[in-house]
Amino acid sequence: MNQSQNNLIAILTLSFSISGPSYGQQGSTLPPTVINSPNGIFLQSNTVYTGLRIANPQGPCLQTRNNSNNIVLKDSIIGPCKNEGIRIFGSSDIRIENSVFHDVASGIMALGTTGNIVVSRNQITNVHQIKQTPSATKSGHHIQFANVSGGGNRIEFNVGENFVGLSDPAEGINIFKSNGTASSPIEVVGNSIRGGGYLPNSPSSGGENSGGILAGDGGGSNINVKENTVVRAGLHGVSISGGTNNKILNNTMYSPQTPFSNAGLQVKLWQNPNAAQGALQAGCSGHEVQGNKVDWTSRWGNQATEMIAKGCGDVIGWANNDSNVKLSEGILPAQLIEPVLKAYYTLDNNTEDSSGYAINANATSTSYISAGNGSAALLTGAGSAINTPSSAFLDFSPFSVTAWVNPDSLPGSMGIAQSQNGDGNATGWRIIASGSSLQARITTRNFTRRWDAQAPAVSTEVQCQGLTAGKWSFIAVTYNGEELQCSVNGTLGDAKPASGLVQYSSNSSGMKIGSLAGVGPYIGALDEFKVYRGALSAQQIKTAYDANASMIQQKSTPTGGNSLSKPTPPTLKLGAQ
Repeated sequence: MNQSQNNLIAILTLSFSISGPSYGQQGSTLPPTVINSPNGIFLQSNTVYTGLRIANPQGPCLQTRNNSNNIVLKDSIIGPCKNEGIRIFGSSDIRIENSVFHDVASGIMALGTTGNIVVSRNQITNVHQIKQTPSATKSGHHIQFANVSGGGNRIEFNVGENFVGLSDPAEGINIFKSNGTASSPIEVVGNSIRGGGYLPNSPSSGGENSGGILAGDGGGSNINVKENTVVRAGLHGVSISGGTNNKILNNTMYSPQTPFSNAGLQVKLWQNPNAAQGALQAGCSGHEVQGNKVDWTSRWGNQATEMIAKGCGDVIGWANNDSNVKLSEGILPAQLIEPVLKAYYTLDNNTEDSSGYAINANATSTSYISAGNGSAALLTGAGSAINTPSSAFLDFSPFSVTAWVNPDSLPGSMGIAQSQNGDGNATGWRIIASGSSLQARITTRNFTRRWDAQAPAVSTEVQCQGLTAGKWSFIAVTYNGEELQCSVNGTLGDAKPASGLVQYSSNSSGMKIGSLAGVGPYIGALDEFKVYRGALSAQQIKTAYDANASMIQQKSTPTGGNSLSKPTPPTLKLGAQ
């Protein structure tokens, strides 16, 4: 591959310095790092961190020490993490921006901070709560401010999404016992949140307390929640549950009837839910709520309770909210979270990983053939394979796999690829060629709280036609948490419903390309193999194919050493914008 095709990856790994009295002064970066520590990595004061790629199966990925200050984290991809993506403790002047947090307990938590905490333009997906006691949990938020005080605190233009069966969420954004100032309130502005709740007949999988945005949780003051969009986020859309002088202004919220939906817009002292309508109670007063658009259908199928004001005295502007507006899922784009490239093998005379994660593979009995401005791998049968080491970076759901394949022949079942930590049959995922059809299989298990009994594992298989011996074909397999689908040459094929986390085993085996147990080996050329965390859209798949559609027209025989036209797929956008 040409170096220009990796420009974005290079940008994400550069460090730099910025001037000014706050938000970092010296640049710092780290190589892709899997930590196995209950503490994760401690960020240092007066530092800008750029392009980090961190995972931690044992605890938070990143955190600050008490009294840290002047730190920036940006353009980074964090996850999976057992606990928070980043825990900001007792600090000030911290900025988290343009980063991706996935498969974490909470994306970003600020605890006991004292001012100027800015969380801007990040993507957070699939969070899960953690058990503290038999009856109490913590985390499960995209972003949480807890006991935050002072001015200059902002949560702005972030995107958060949870998938039922893949997550165990609380509120998307939670503001707990936090206080801004009259002149500089805590601002929660321009964020987009979608998804929450739990699976039908499985309330223990979360959702009882899930929702969009909650201000005044446990009290708090001078919090402004404005111009956010919330779709199908669980019980509620945007709410105030206590405190004084908080505002909900000009937000938009929509939910169809779900097994867990309740009220879209609420001002309600939840500590005393039996209070009489409008009765003033200590700890909840002086709120302003107006200009909001609410189309929220409760679990009972009515909209009579979509707006509730109870137990917090008179609410300024309450009559100026619109609960007659008709909204739909379309108020947010179909693809809210961009896929993240996690492994990328250009196969230009090597098996190095060009994704930035450095999950370099090893090739056995594999050669390379000329392919335009580069080369492609040539696999010749039994013992010819490309294998990666096992990596915590590759245990995730949902996912996409794409590649260009040029099989020498199509005799029967040939193994193209198999996930790490799985056999491709009862665990993990696999992709095979069976005659002219592409087949994909996954085994998933719906997410229940991790201390509860596990849900049953379910395998799903799809296939699509279009493979041709002696010709390049662009293949794609995607799993988005709701369905498994395959495609050949940009044409979508079979799709079947599927939900839950891909079930990876604990055998620490790497990803396999070209040689899978139980099926014949792949024989032919293979190029541009990519694995994404997240599901590529149909348009992204078609764009990647169309950019090189002439490939499919060129007859070539891989074993003959022909000069093959090298595909140059477009670089997909990584991270939040």
